[in-house]
Amino acid sequence: MKFTLASILSIASVALLSLSSVQSVVLPIVAEAPTLEKREIMGLNNYACKLTKAHPRPVILVHATLLTLDSWKDFVPTLVTAGHSQGGILGRDWIKYLGGKGKVNKMIGVSPINHGTTLSNIVTVAKAFGVFTSGQATFDKISPSFYQMVNTSPFITKLNKGGDVAPGVITSNIASKFDQFVSPYESCFQEKAGVTNQLLQDLCMVSLNEHLTMVNSKVVLRWIMNQLDPSTAKTANCLSMF
Repeated sequence: MKFTLASILSIASVALLSLSSVQSVVLPIVAEAPTLEKREIMGLNNYACKLTKAHPRPVILVHATLLTLDSWKDFVPTLVTAGHSQGGILGRDWIKYLGGKGKVNKMIGVSPINHGTTLSNIVTVAKAFGVFTSGQATFDKISPSFYQMVNTSPFITKLNKGGDVAPGVITSNIASKFDQFVSPYESCFQEKAGVTNQLLQDLCMVSLNEHLTMVNSKVVLRWIMNQLDPSTAKTANCLSMF
């Protein structure tokens, strides 16, 4: 039987293609991305909102691969800032290579792909059968960022070269042990001393949230709010779901 990357990735492909109605998002080194029709969500893009002494910094929400700003709708207007999945590393790339140095105070990653992924070992199997690179042209049509997020990709290697944390940036990450897209889930974490790396199930052991549903978790939301404003922190645990 002749193996192809498409056959090995069939399960992942079906899951991802079910999101075909949403925007494909690419990493900065890709020239173009499809245009998303403008959509208004209460609490987002509110240009009348003024900064205060208590909250002096503007906020940017960065969504995940194949998702759109709709993925934040359960948090708005409560949520202030976070980067989900691919969104968790776009800010790092901007700071390190695209002129963002010194312009960011805090970075919060929700299942961020900081050290890349094996996609639940699908990448490992594809490489073992020698079909990993042969399928890139096909998957680039879905989203060019897929191959860039593999743990051995040139993009991930360059992103973490010289250290995986931007100097002077308060950094925290939260991950789920049930993450099927970022694997192993420890790839979400950053290694430098002073970084807060949190496993969701250590906050609430019965949480079944996986990669896509992390942004729907009230436990995750409470944890994010605690990182943003420690002075108003409340315990993030299973009770946060109610």
